[in-house]
Amino acid sequence: MADASWDNGGVVPKPKGWSTWTKVGLGCGIVVLLFFATCVGGGFLMFKAGGRAMDKAWVQMRKSAEMARTKEGARALYEANPGLSQRYPTVEDFLKASEAWRPRLGEIPVERPDLKTLMDPKKGGGLKIESQSEAHSGKRVRIAYRFSSGGSLVLEMEDKSLTDIRVE
Repeated sequence: MADASWDNGGVVPKPKGWSTWTKVGLGCGIVVLLFFATCVGGGFLMFKAGGRAMDKAWVQMRKSAEMARTKEGARALYEANPGLSQRYPTVEDFLKASEAWRPRLGEIPVERPDLKTLMDPKKGGGLKIESQSEAHSGKRVRIAYRFSSGGSLVLEMEDKSLTDIRVE
């Protein structure tokens, strides 16, 4: 005959599903994973934005430097950038200054070198971009490119207008 007793002998039945600590641990793990994924994704987006800004600055720097390699190009550069008149009141002043530093103007690659090359002092060519925004005077950008042969090309811009170019 079968036992019709409902008594399980005092043993607590084992609950079904995951324990509370497993659920808490899993939740914390998911939060940590999402945090790292957000940091990595945000870092990647910032890296890409920085690369685009460097590419834009590189194009401007190379174009200006190539124009300054000749007297006619330097004249066209001065006429295309009225901001240069702040430092050089006349085109003759600019031409005289550019003739002085033109022989030290090194080669600038067409494409911006990768970050590893730009940061390695043994490979020359370092790029430095400084930007500051001011309420009363607008945005100022300073670009300096160090040649592998020594010396640096420096461009200063205010509100996208070139205000100075020189080789130091």
